[in-house]
Amino acid sequence: MHDNDQAMREFAKTLALPEFEETAFTKPPPLREARVAIVTSAALHRIGSPKWQGEDFHFETLPHDARDLKLGHLSPNFDRAGFAADMNVVYPVDRLQELSDQGVIGSLAMFTTYHSCSHSL
Repeated sequence: MHDNDQAMREFAKTLALPEFEETAFTKPPPLREARVAIVTSAALHRIGSPKWQGEDFHFETLPHDARDLKLGHLSPNFDRAGFAADMNVVYPVDRLQELSDQGVIGSLAMFTTYHSCSHSL
């Protein structure tokens, strides 16, 4: 049987990584004061919305309270069992809300939307 994980590791080793002389960076606030949002490459979409297609580069915005989500990731190597058991595996909105409630993070971005794209970031 072919080892897909090893094949993917070998392929990843061939990819060029950019090097930057300078990086743009803004000093963030302390985590307990920070507003946190989610960016995911799991191609999440709401039930009833258009499904992701191969080579699809658009993005979706998801309300923070959406729980009617489907996983649209197209890779046959992507294990969907974790998402089926607990959406927070790929979209940790409930865990982040708990951290906000505990004062670990400042807040969860409630009035913005979350971006989901179909390709690796």
